[in-house]
Amino acid sequence: SIDREQSFHGTFVAGVIAGVEGTDVEASRPGFCNEDVGACHPAVADVSGVAPRAYIGNYRVFNVPLPLGGCCSGSTPEIVAAFEAAVRDGMDVINFSGGGPQADPRTDALIETVANVSRAGVVPIVSAGNDRDFFGLGTAGSPATAPDAIAVGATTNSHVFDSSFSVVSPGGALGRIPFVPTDDIPQAWVQTNQRLVDVGSIAGASRLLCEGTLPAGSLRGAIALVARGGCQYQAKSNRARDAGAIGMVVSESAPGDPGFSIFQGAGGTISDLDGARLRAVAGAGGAVQIRFTKDRLEVPTTWPGVPTSFSAGGLTPFGHALKPDITAPGANILSSTLPEFGGDPFIISAGTSFSAPHVSGVAALLLQRHPTWTPKQVKSAMMSTAGRAFGDTALTQEASVLLQGAGLVNVSAADRPVLFTDPQALSFGYLDVNAGAASRAIPVLISDAGDGAGSWSVEIQPQVSSSGASVGAAPFTLSSGGTAVVQMVASAVAGAPQGDNFGFVVLRRGDVVRRVPYAFSVTRPQLTGSRTIPLKATQTGNTATGGEDRARVYRWPTLPFGILSIFGVDPSVNDDGKETVYTLDIAKQAVNAGVVIERPALRLDAPITALLSSNAPIHPWFLSSLDENDVQGYSGIPVNSNGLMPDFLRNVGAAGGVFLPPGRYYVSVDSGRDFFTGRSLAGPYRLHSWINDVKPPNIELITRRISTGRPTIVARVRDAGSGVDPLSMLLLFGQDFQLSATAYDADTGIAIFPIPREANPFNAGPEFMRIFASDFQETKNISTEGVNPMPNSRFRGVRMEVVDRPTVTWILPSKGVCLPARARLQVAAGSNATISSVGFFDGRRQIGRTRRNVAGIYEISWRTAGKKRGAHKLTAVVSDTRGREAEAVQTVRVCR
Repeated sequence: SIDREQSFHGTFVAGVIAGVEGTDVEASRPGFCNEDVGACHPAVADVSGVAPRAYIGNYRVFNVPLPLGGCCSGSTPEIVAAFEAAVRDGMDVINFSGGGPQADPRTDALIETVANVSRAGVVPIVSAGNDRDFFGLGTAGSPATAPDAIAVGATTNSHVFDSSFSVVSPGGALGRIPFVPTDDIPQAWVQTNQRLVDVGSIAGASRLLCEGTLPAGSLRGAIALVARGGCQYQAKSNRARDAGAIGMVVSESAPGDPGFSIFQGAGGTISDLDGARLRAVAGAGGAVQIRFTKDRLEVPTTWPGVPTSFSAGGLTPFGHALKPDITAPGANILSSTLPEFGGDPFIISAGTSFSAPHVSGVAALLLQRHPTWTPKQVKSAMMSTAGRAFGDTALTQEASVLLQGAGLVNVSAADRPVLFTDPQALSFGYLDVNAGAASRAIPVLISDAGDGAGSWSVEIQPQVSSSGASVGAAPFTLSSGGTAVVQMVASAVAGAPQGDNFGFVVLRRGDVVRRVPYAFSVTRPQLTGSRTIPLKATQTGNTATGGEDRARVYRWPTLPFGILSIFGVDPSVNDDGKETVYTLDIAKQAVNAGVVIERPALRLDAPITALLSSNAPIHPWFLSSLDENDVQGYSGIPVNSNGLMPDFLRNVGAAGGVFLPPGRYYVSVDSGRDFFTGRSLAGPYRLHSWINDVKPPNIELITRRISTGRPTIVARVRDAGSGVDPLSMLLLFGQDFQLSATAYDADTGIAIFPIPREANPFNAGPEFMRIFASDFQETKNISTEGVNPMPNSRFRGVRMEVVDRPTVTWILPSKGVCLPARARLQVAAGSNATISSVGFFDGRRQIGRTRRNVAGIYEISWRTAGKKRGAHKLTAVVSDTRGREAEAVQTVRVCR
């Protein structure tokens, strides 16, 4: 059954496609609407779907609840079944606002499914994906990457629903300015006017505010207006604060709507264009008076049609094809939902999930007027007539085809396409010139779509080009109702440098213009000729002293650490370590394969900026060929790319692939520099590899009896395959409380969970909890088959006895083990009174006593040299300040 409090997606999509024309949306009711899901909105008049009252068929594919909460996930078999059912039911258009990272298309059933849908005469329209903020270009997802799919990217709308401020003085200078706060807007900023000062107007200061010190008091009581770039946001904020600022407003450097930023202190972001407008209004005085509002208003903007920062872009990781195909509005969309979901029948949302149904509505309108058009003709009509999306907020430059595809869908122009082309975009892939000149031809079938007869010229309009590379095609003549085949050729001369090339092939007959986007890359793989080493289960290396520094940029995707941009830093890959390249031969199709850097080990206590970047200083890259431009998509980068996991986007130092066809694969182990300090991260490493890891970790509870209050829970978590991902481990208890492990020892499998002050104390009696853990393969599981969306993860339900007295449990050594010459003795001890000490005994002889502990873990070292060989009974005794004691016994052996 559907959980109506969790489900909204399908209803929202249906409203965009077919919502009733002329709907007046009432303002949501404060106290009833849920702000977190966009259900709090102003009144909006005359809302309509693209194809009002079009017949909608609903095929539910997201059925499996997410393991860590929320709704829901879908599996490939369910999605395939839904596509097939829609075809059987006679649907004309399939809208799929879903998908996932691209895996090898040779083993992706959805690619063939989309092809079959198109062959059956049904138009397949798929959202391109929302990951460009996370991973940069190369982020179009499957099945949008299917050649027959119409992959839809998202652009900005003509308005935003958000917080804002207005310029009070000089009056009437500007309209409302959209503002994205880092946190809650201070109440004083709402109640009184604030002075906003352009820091670039201060003598000797730069708008970037990355260097030097501002004059003392130069921003006293003011909000600083700074520009993004040059250094992290916090550095800007600190300098502004030291000059007396009470907050900071950052003008974006990227085009379009302002995005989210992270820094300590009050403030937020505005668009780059609004930043320029404010500076112009401030003039020589450098300041304006502004007033904020927290209310979510509908604020008109002047930059519709700019690809959103989240909208996925090409080229695709596999095949290096041009995607998306087209764009439509996908930000600040108001549409229908279930009232149980947000407390209102309408919400505001964003994503390519909601740009795709705009195009589906257009397809429905076109098929209503042209019922004989094939899916490829519908695609060609929309792409060849698309309008321009824009690459800047001022709307003066066209957006890259890697982001807009053919452009912004234009329903009236698509109604009269004049020509059909097949294919509808030209993806020439890679031209490798290491061995000399290279070229690739694509025959394009051009047919008359009505009034297309005549002589057509062919022009090339490059957006980006590299020296020695070109695209060419001959003019053609089309007869009425006829067809022509035109060879489109991409070429690169032998001496051409590497570089990307993309733009439009323009077909022109008089004032009639139709465009076909193209893309290709001239490559000179730097890893070609590298000495390779066969990959073993475990091996060591050093990126400071071993190998060669041949490759520095690995792609696609292009920005594995892209999330760091929210801190204001440039996350571009520049691995200047001395890489070593390993080979992995897979004889028959593998479920998965991968590598992880075991040493240096991940730190669980690292700050968030390090967890997202330098916590795993050594970078493994999993490659399809001996080419740094041929990364195996999301799974091939060092970052956790599994969005279901709690440590999604963390740099875990693992790379691999899923559903790998037979062949030779490569692993390049490299390193770069700290994104925040520039310090080299090169150094020694230990690399572990695996093939076909299909088993989750094993979990064993150690602390079965704990004291009341907030004790420490200890478990042993081990994995014989890819190894335990320590950042994934969670203790789940109480009312949805999720606690990450604070320490993990990979050698012993010991995981530590100290209960924090934020949690309610435990009372005496039984306590039920769950422990969750994943292995490193799970971080690479961008695609799975079957009903379990997380096959390399395990939940273990545990029952503990909570007692109103001291408790102590042995952690190390394990029962019956032979001890080394110097052994670690480690216990977890707790009490609802202060612990005075923990004593360790060998029989009746005291080994030592300690008061020092870390999160309830007490440890001493025991020298076993000279001790009697054989069994020893060790006893740990905890004493608290109320005179109570508890003890635990562990039998071990001295074997030397």
